[in-house]
Amino acid sequence: PNEETAARKLLTEEECLLQSACSIARGNAGSRTTPEAGVVAPNHSAPQGLAHYLATAAVNAKPDLPAMEVPSTGARLPAVWAVDLLLQLCFQLPGNDGCALLHPLFRWHSSGPPHSRHFTYRGFLPSNLGLPPVDGPTCSSKEVAKKLACLEAVRLLWQRGDVDDHLRLRFSRKEVTRA
Repeated sequence: PNEETAARKLLTEEECLLQSACSIARGNAGSRTTPEAGVVAPNHSAPQGLAHYLATAAVNAKPDLPAMEVPSTGARLPAVWAVDLLLQLCFQLPGNDGCALLHPLFRWHSSGPPHSRHFTYRGFLPSNLGLPPVDGPTCSSKEVAKKLACLEAVRLLWQRGDVDDHLRLRFSRKEVTRA
């Protein structure tokens, strides 16, 4: 009985969190849904967890940034999520274990006068991917330059066949160790 009560409480809290996240994503950040009767109440605390992530992702999403789209499946990767996807892909590579983490390294370069700087990023992917360094386009901010360099790296991996049409690695650490 105590376990069932605890499980119901967790499910109710999870539903409340998801409803809050949807509300925040729709722009109703000043309200939240309480689990008791679905009543909308003002939210006086800072958003936490998934709700906070969705809210910041919605605010930080820039519609003018390019996205990669796979025509055959419709899989779409906005530049905003390219850095995270590239990190996830690198963490799935064979060679990652408890002692070593394979991840991309980045170097940025700025040019132009101090009042009008332009930035480019160069991404160095793990050697077991076998890609040369990837250069991104010149941008007015470091953040956007890094995202576009990562988007270009994912595009190259997809064109080469290392990433499938659903933007997942064709091989992973688990598959290689099973063989």
